[in-house]
Amino acid sequence: MLPVGVSPPRYQGTVLSQLTQVTRRVIGWWWTVSNGFAGRNAGRLVVILAIVAWVQGSPEALAVSKNTQPPTATRDLAYWPFETLSPWNHPVGSGTIYEPETMPRWDVSRGGYANIEGYSIPTYVATTADPLRRIYNRQSGPFPGGLVGTIRVPDSAEPAWGTDGHMNVVDETHAWVSEMYIVQRLSSSDISTLGYNKNSLRGLGGGFAGWQGSVAAGTSGLGGMIRAGELVNGTGGSGTGIRHALQGIVYPKALNRNAPGGRSWVWPASSSDPTSGYDVVGNVHMGSLLAIPPWVNINTLGITNTQALEVARAMQDYGIYLVDTGGVSANQLVIRIDPQAKTDIGNRTTFEAGISLAMRQLQVVTNSHANGGAPTIPGGGGTPRRPLAPPFTAPGSVR
Repeated sequence: MLPVGVSPPRYQGTVLSQLTQVTRRVIGWWWTVSNGFAGRNAGRLVVILAIVAWVQGSPEALAVSKNTQPPTATRDLAYWPFETLSPWNHPVGSGTIYEPETMPRWDVSRGGYANIEGYSIPTYVATTADPLRRIYNRQSGPFPGGLVGTIRVPDSAEPAWGTDGHMNVVDETHAWVSEMYIVQRLSSSDISTLGYNKNSLRGLGGGFAGWQGSVAAGTSGLGGMIRAGELVNGTGGSGTGIRHALQGIVYPKALNRNAPGGRSWVWPASSSDPTSGYDVVGNVHMGSLLAIPPWVNINTLGITNTQALEVARAMQDYGIYLVDTGGVSANQLVIRIDPQAKTDIGNRTTFEAGISLAMRQLQVVTNSHANGGAPTIPGGGGTPRRPLAPPFTAPGSVR
């Protein structure tokens, strides 16, 4: 089990979430410097607005044309989470650099498949009518663990099948997600888990200071999941298809533990599995982004299932971030689909065959990170292949 980390501060809100990375970094620097002085809140706002105006006029900001700005529609974070510049929401772009993978013991020649019923991550959205349940963390005490909080949990909520036992619960305000690992529902209907993290749905969903989710990469386990309804009505009911990157799993030898930056992972990952099973050479790391290059016509790959073709489109427009390892066959890759989305799939056989064909076209995005750290723009930069995620409606409450 990976150690639990602490999430660093994030700029949240419908306005600041749409700023460029440079804008946010300048604001963050100024806010930190000014934090030692009292009575400056009103002045801070004036300076922030001035910084925004200055940075948004910079060449980097101007490189993102008005056609790539978020549309005026809004989204519900419970069903389309994280800020616009989250790695999960940001498309690849005209500046993305692709490279065939160079791992000596793994490639994508055999395509892959989707974990749906087992070894997936179901996400449940609580309401005010759902009962309050105690959450116990076995990392902080003998079974059932130390009490870490009380949240509303639908009675129907159950972890995914398999030893990983993942489960997410979005709170009734649609502001936070509780992420749990190796979950057991107790006879009292309370929950015992081996690892618990609470993440803001208004944050990045990755790039944390430590392990802040329920997957090996330390990213939010909600990021990259194909949720119930998406294969039918699009992400968040948008009717515009899958509008985010996907979550990928490979076997350990598919990853090089000697990542840029001197760690065993690259952004947006902030941790990895124990690396004894990893390789020591190659260009694929925990946190790497793989995507189908733009010169590949996905309509000519022989994919006959329209839902699989939409997943292939997401692989090309957003890509797949590698966040976990597991018992995956060599030369294959696995994505995760919420078990509750099982009934959305019209024809499971042709769907699985179609996504496998698409996976064989994946290449490594070499500029999805900056020497292992956060890039200026997620996904490689340039003009995005898809419109940016719209602003989100303000949750009912935040802490």
